[in-house]
Amino acid sequence: MQTHGVTDRDFVRRSLEENRFWLRIMKEHSLFLSEGFNRRDADLIRTANRFFEEFDRLLRRARELSPLAGAGAVRRFNQEVIRAVRDLRNFKQEVLFRIITCRIAGFNLPLLVDHIRREAEYFITVLTRLNEGIDEPVEAAIARENVFWLRIMADHSRFIRDLLDPSERRLVETADQFADQFDQLLAQARDLDSMIQGFSPVLVIVGGHLLDQPTLIRLQEEEERDKEERLLVEETPPALARFNEEVIGATQEIRDFKRTAARLLADCRALSVINPLLADHVAREAEKFLEILGQLEQRLGPVREKALVVTQPAPPCPELEPPCGQ
Repeated sequence: MQTHGVTDRDFVRRSLEENRFWLRIMKEHSLFLSEGFNRRDADLIRTANRFFEEFDRLLRRARELSPLAGAGAVRRFNQEVIRAVRDLRNFKQEVLFRIITCRIAGFNLPLLVDHIRREAEYFITVLTRLNEGIDEPVEAAIARENVFWLRIMADHSRFIRDLLDPSERRLVETADQFADQFDQLLAQARDLDSMIQGFSPVLVIVGGHLLDQPTLIRLQEEEERDKEERLLVEETPPALARFNEEVIGATQEIRDFKRTAARLLADCRALSVINPLLADHVAREAEKFLEILGQLEQRLGPVREKALVVTQPAPPCPELEPPCGQ
């Protein structure tokens, strides 16, 4: 059986993979929030701890689900997870509002809370797309994934920099360099995203920033989406393949840096206020991004072959009047 181009087997496999990764991430977010609250905000600490227990329970269920489970059962589990993640997302939004309006104190950086809120939104989008059976052209996937993940990588670099002791000058400098590098890549990804949306109105929804709103997705006609996908498969810009390669290289480097930092922190060989679990947490997210980039590379195989075709250079402009091109 196949629905919207995705087989039940693939749907179950992908759902379990995403849940097992992201439920652990949501569980750890709850822990980090709890640790960062002022002890006077006992109600917030209790709420964060309840979320920690809830996502621990969901994670255990996701690990117990068999790859042979029926698509219907997995779809219902996805829906249950979406509801739980929405609740956590709303809690993160409330916490962020209280922080930036100076209603609570503590050690949860506002950007970090916004960062983990965005990750909750992304997880909701991933499960919604799976349940809706939405699969997008590779161009949209490259734009969407990079706009999200490159910002995540830049944020990680700044969190590491700001939580390291100032005496760790070389580590601080390295983190700063990564932040600048991923800022530049993010700007390029947003430019490419804009270009793609410019020639494909469907991708304004399917590849843009509204994917967490299933109602908007359902408004798109299936026939129109299929037509756009066929067009894009034939006309993929080769620059996207080059960009994907550049991002893979940069992400491998920051993944290695995070792994090194995690080992140093775990062994107490680096001075910081970073929870070693947070260092491991961000390293796992870099691994996740590399996994997604690898999947995009596989889909870009035909595009890369096309880009390697050498065409004849344009003839030199003759020195005649009027000038060439007029």
